[in-house]
Formats: sequence, C-alpha cells, structure tokens
Amino acid sequence: MADTVVQLSYEDFANLFNITDKKSEFYYYNINKSIYIKDFENMSPSFFTTYEVQVGDTWTNISYKLYGTHELWWLVCKTNGIINPTEHPKQDQILKILSQDMATIILQQITNE
Repeated sequence: MADTVVQLSYEDFANLFNITDKKSEFYYYNINKSIYIKDFENMSPSFFTTYEVQVGDTWTNISYKLYGTHELWWLVCKTNGIINPTEHPKQDQILKILSQDMATIILQQITNE
C-alpha cells in the first residue's frame, strides 16, 4: 500500500477510542483500547521532546501548542500513559511529546490499517 501523507492539522483519530457503555448509555473515550506505542521508554530522544505543563493547560491546548491542532490530544495522553483524559494535566508536570515526524508516522500507520 502506498504511503499516505498525513497532515497533523487535518486528522482526527479520536474516534478510534469511542465507547458507549450499554448499561448506562454513557459515552466516553478509552484511549488504551486501540493503540500501543511500542517501547516508548527506550526510544531515541530525537523522537520526542518534553513539555512542562503551564497554568490552565488542557490536553487539547497542549496538542494545539505542539502540533498545531487540538485533535491530537489523545496522542499526548497516550504517549504519557494518561488513562483518564478528563483529568487535567497538573501544573509543572513534565510530559513527553512525540516529534511531529513520529506523530505523522503513527497517523500514517493508523490510516494504512
């Protein structure tokens, strides 16, 4: 299959994590459901950077600051082992942020599957 060019600012893959609890009819995201970032702890530092959470930051605005789109909030959470994205990041928390090149590779792999 040919490689697909994925533009970070136009992709919304959050629907990969949609779940509806049939008993309670609640809708939520389970970001551990569909994607596994293999061996992240041993990745070369060139594949990611760090970000220190500022006052008022949310997952979506961190995504916007670093990727130019609010739609990659789930990638920020997944990369940092966040299992409940409804809890806001804590001020001064240090997050690992995948480089835009690595994010593009992950999105291409999702698109091609």
